[in-house]
Amino acid sequence: MVIICICRSSYEAEVAEDTPEQTTVARVHASDADAGENGHVTYRWADHTGSTYGSVFGIDAETGDVFLKSRLDYEQQQTYKVRINPRFGCWFVTTQIVDDDLAIQ
Repeated sequence: MVIICICRSSYEAEVAEDTPEQTTVARVHASDADAGENGHVTYRWADHTGSTYGSVFGIDAETGDVFLKSRLDYEQQQTYKVRINPRFGCWFVTTQIVDDDLAIQ
C-alpha cells in the first residue's frame, strides 16, 4: 500500500509587486511513506501552468519552493493561480499581488 501525505490541497500567498526576482513566495510539501528512492517526492508545474506562467514563477523540483522569475505588475495582473504536480496528486497556489501604490509606507 502506498500512503501519500499532501499537507494541504491549496496554498495562498500575498506578494508585494516590488518583490525581487528569485524570492520564494510559497512552498508546497508532500511526503511518501515508502522508503528510499520510492519515497522521494519531486514537484513540477502542471502543463497549463508551465506554459502560461513559467516566465513569471519557477518551482524547485526538490523542495517545492515557488519563486519569482520576473517582476510583478499589479496593474497588469492582480492574481495568479498556478497548479503544481508532485510525483502524486496536485495543488493549487493562488498568489495575490499587492499594489505598491496602495501599500502602507
